[in-house]
Amino acid sequence: MKTITHYVCIVVLFAVSFNLNAQDFFPEKKTLEVQEYTLKPVEVSQDQYSLKMDLMDEILFSEDFADTLSGNPGNGAWTREGQHGLIWQFDLDGPDGPLIQNGVPLSSTTADNGFFIFDADAADPAMIGGLDRTGFLVSPLMDLSAGASAVLQFQQFFNYCCYDFTPLFIGVSNDGGDTWVDIEATPGYTGGANNFSDNPVITNIDISPYAAGFDQVKIRFGYNPEEFEGFTHYFWAIDDVVVFVNPIEYDLAVSDMFLTDIMIDYEYLQIPDAQSNNQDFTVLVSNNGGQAQTGVHAVVTVFNPLGANSDFSSDTVSLEPGGRDTLLITTTLLADELGLYNCNVNAMSDQSVDDEIPGNNMLSKSFNTTMNIMAHEHGTFFDGSDGSRADTENPGTFLTFALGNMFKMQTSAILDGIQAQIVDSSTIGKTIYPVIYKIVSGGIQGDVVPVAGYSTDAMLDGYTIVEEDLLGESFNIPLSMTVNLVPNEYYMIALYSEEDGDEVYFKTLIDGDSDLSTIRFGVDQFGNDNWFNAYNFTPAIRLNFDIALGFEEFAEEFTNVNAYPNPASSYIDIEFTTKSNEFVSIKVYDISGKIVLDKEIGNIPNGEQRIRLNLNSLNSGLYFYDLHQGSSVMTNKFIVR
Repeated sequence: MKTITHYVCIVVLFAVSFNLNAQDFFPEKKTLEVQEYTLKPVEVSQDQYSLKMDLMDEILFSEDFADTLSGNPGNGAWTREGQHGLIWQFDLDGPDGPLIQNGVPLSSTTADNGFFIFDADAADPAMIGGLDRTGFLVSPLMDLSAGASAVLQFQQFFNYCCYDFTPLFIGVSNDGGDTWVDIEATPGYTGGANNFSDNPVITNIDISPYAAGFDQVKIRFGYNPEEFEGFTHYFWAIDDVVVFVNPIEYDLAVSDMFLTDIMIDYEYLQIPDAQSNNQDFTVLVSNNGGQAQTGVHAVVTVFNPLGANSDFSSDTVSLEPGGRDTLLITTTLLADELGLYNCNVNAMSDQSVDDEIPGNNMLSKSFNTTMNIMAHEHGTFFDGSDGSRADTENPGTFLTFALGNMFKMQTSAILDGIQAQIVDSSTIGKTIYPVIYKIVSGGIQGDVVPVAGYSTDAMLDGYTIVEEDLLGESFNIPLSMTVNLVPNEYYMIALYSEEDGDEVYFKTLIDGDSDLSTIRFGVDQFGNDNWFNAYNFTPAIRLNFDIALGFEEFAEEFTNVNAYPNPASSYIDIEFTTKSNEFVSIKVYDISGKIVLDKEIGNIPNGEQRIRLNLNSLNSGLYFYDLHQGSSVMTNKFIVR
């Protein structure tokens, strides 16, 4: 069993520490874009706590900031700390920064008597890009020794720049502020950077493991804690802080499941049978109740494409109130049947019979075993897109850009193509290029080296978008130089576009990348690659280990087919063994499917044969050949230098 304390926090830490040979890091700054907030009707949904909570009996601490930093009577004063702590200000009218137009106040329950806001824009009226902001709003001491559990509730409204994870954190200390544990303040938020959140967002965070039963508790609202950098713009407003005893005694929940051991690999929803390994699972469980739970474990039931099912279980753990754990389920399941595998997980404990919200301890996922495609998404459902960024300094043009995914190999593989899907707002005639890097000296986290021929400088195997690609179907980009992928190594695979007036947008699955597989990069002001990781979407960019698949193949009449030399130059010899005396011909196609050579051999006897093709008329690149005998066809490929 492997433990991840505060899994979401670790996701963010990965994103910051992911050192991919980036030089000076300059995230995208929205320095010229004015943000306008459109007021929307407030829809406050009932959560699991408010369904049962009797506030008069359960509250341990409350603050509505009616007395600003002085705090509610009897609670003590709040303080502001950190390098830019004074940016935290009492407010009534909302963000006032130069990038906010039509700013509105936080629509909290007690907004009329004010709230606190970290208004980074107002602190930077000159709109100087690149200045990180760090500041904390710190509570007075709280005596929570009487509570067996402790849930923190607050109301918030925010907008931030410049990553797809937020810079907003809750700190909890049980020793009067000497040491802190940071917890993400926006659980479940998927709105991304440069977008307004709902107003308000009512957030509940169980802080029991660090606060319940202690008499020297402090909490703090931290914008851009010291270990993070690159967050510069917009604001964070908070109000109506409440700490209460959890009204639910028993509630075990599954927050996520991954179809792999996420400590060493990424999650794939399409995987070639040749890359299949024993299928493991990672299950994230939490005790959302106010009482401890024992015998906590997860059971995954897997249904294979033939309908047969198998059960696999994790080890057991105990969880205190508010506790979280990561359960690893190792199996002997080899997913080598082509087709769909359905995986259902159920979390259980010794107290399951008393679970008050049983519906949240189950979750389902599925994946496909394929012949040649490896992908982080199913290839059928997409709810977003991502791609070219406008160059604000040169209107009508788009910046250098790339988007892709991370992969780890289980077995040796020869990569000869990349598959993608784009949306219809992309530009016909836009050229994209494959870029391939191998991650070294750090496993999932580490430096990278370009694969020969496929760096951003090489610009090899450019693919030009055609009208058919805008219809939403997948298209393949063949590699003229096949790439040998090594077992247990990590690779970055992306599609790259140059700065010009055309644009390209790839289909994406939003909030589909909890395993940190996606990357995005551009070029900074010095011409260096900037690499980003941990985006909250999964792009439709995949590995294709045999782009010849898709041609009709019937090989009953052929054995021992081989072509050499490969790569070739002036000629290539095709050797094969026939089983019958029938008419034989060879057709050679370029990557567009055009026939470039057509050679009729005639009737030949059974046995070993060799045919030499003259290649002097062909340009360098990847080609396919069909070897026909009667009604049988064998398709293969070769490269011309």
